[in-house]
Amino acid sequence: MFIFFLGPDCSGKDLLMHELSRTINYKYFMSPRSPICNIVYDMIYRDVDFFDPITLNNISLIGEFLKLGAYFILIDVDSHILKKRAEEKGEKHVREVQDFDLHKKIYDQVFNDCIKRFISYENRFIKITNNGEIYPVICELRKRLNFD
Repeated sequence: MFIFFLGPDCSGKDLLMHELSRTINYKYFMSPRSPICNIVYDMIYRDVDFFDPITLNNISLIGEFLKLGAYFILIDVDSHILKKRAEEKGEKHVREVQDFDLHKKIYDQVFNDCIKRFISYENRFIKITNNGEIYPVICELRKRLNFD
């Protein structure tokens, strides 16, 4: 099984990935990046659209990962919380609420497009909120991934 974590900088991808891995004894492959992230960043920073060959290649990769049992977890966090986390980390790449709003908007668009494209794998696309304590988020992920 593959589990990919998606979301803007400071959304908690690495922390959630490591904590979930720890609770299941590092049984599955997990990554804080995926072809969905590639599409999002290409759209934001390279002005690429859904019909670009690079995007289509990433969409094809998503389909291949789904065939192998992959899950894609989009982490949603309030933009003001993201800004605060970025300030605390000294983040240089994305720092303003408007930047986080744009990233979240594009992630939502791409994520929802993937759900529509891969409707038979709809249950493999999970959106989860990480605005505060990590333990309840890990519990919810374990439940939604059928680890409990």
